[in-house]
Amino acid sequence: MGAWALALLLLAMATVFVSGADRGHLELPGRNVVMRNHLAVATNLSPEHGFLRFYHRFLNEDGETAYAVYNRFPPGGYLLIKAAIAPFPDDPAAQ
Repeated sequence: MGAWALALLLLAMATVFVSGADRGHLELPGRNVVMRNHLAVATNLSPEHGFLRFYHRFLNEDGETAYAVYNRFPPGGYLLIKAAIAPFPDDPAAQ
């Protein structure tokens, strides 16, 4: 992994940790829902979806596509996460 990718990854992880830790949103030592949601938001952040920050896409009652949007934080952190995971598009373990 390149030094820039590692630095971006560490910065993104620190940003997410600091942003959620003071409000008790991190679930440690179990599964970490907040980190998983942030990773999903960063993964889905693309022009294809109009840069809509969502972590879940589903069909509503009318059969239309709907999105579970997570726009609580500015997009900068998600862009950093996206940059850090870009070298591993098909490898969730590496992400």
